[in-house]
Amino acid sequence: MKEYYKILGLNPGAPPEVIKAAYRALMKIHHPDVGGDPEKAKEIEKAYRYLTSAMVKADTVPVQPQRSEQRARGHLVRVCSAKGKYLEVAVLELLPNQVFACPRECSFYRRSCRFKQQLSLVSQDQYALRATTLLVQMRNPENYSQQIDCRNGRSVLVDQLGDFYNCTDICTWLHPPAYKGARVEMFPGTRATIMLWFPQLPAGRYITRFFYKHKVLVRDVHGDWLDEELMEMALA
Repeated sequence: MKEYYKILGLNPGAPPEVIKAAYRALMKIHHPDVGGDPEKAKEIEKAYRYLTSAMVKADTVPVQPQRSEQRARGHLVRVCSAKGKYLEVAVLELLPNQVFACPRECSFYRRSCRFKQQLSLVSQDQYALRATTLLVQMRNPENYSQQIDCRNGRSVLVDQLGDFYNCTDICTWLHPPAYKGARVEMFPGTRATIMLWFPQLPAGRYITRFFYKHKVLVRDVHGDWLDEELMEMALA
């Protein structure tokens, strides 16, 4: 079974969502319809089917009733919102353990890129980014501009065991243009949909909370002064 994990470029015991994401990323490159190698595509398909069928059998064993529940909770994130003193935040979507295949031109020209990893042992010249993404919407209800900055430990996800994961910088080649990055200036009365990037979660972990520490330069009749607020949202 370890060889099947290697074919997909994964560590043994990877959760189902990671296996599925890795399979999709590899097939986008090696499927014959896109000019890939048919033999590699068959090898990837075989590994994926074996690993997924093995997990289905494991879920039927009665001595592990909590495993499928934990896996499901990793997917189910309720849409929630919080209204702070200066900012309104709504969590829209959490996608744990995603695999994003790097474009071929990125893999060729950006060999020293610190974000990418080798996609698979069968794809020596292809790379990918593995990450957990969180989609949030923020609104500035005040009559002055505010700086949103989720980097440097100010935005974290917390799992069921209390371990936390910091928001990280991301390769701009893979960032969807429809979303803002982790740092953006919001003008009065505006809102922005922001995609935040976090590390992959270990096997069996799921996210329960999201924290954001907001620092703001308040402008009012008493003058300008700095303030901060810690916002917490339950995701499970």
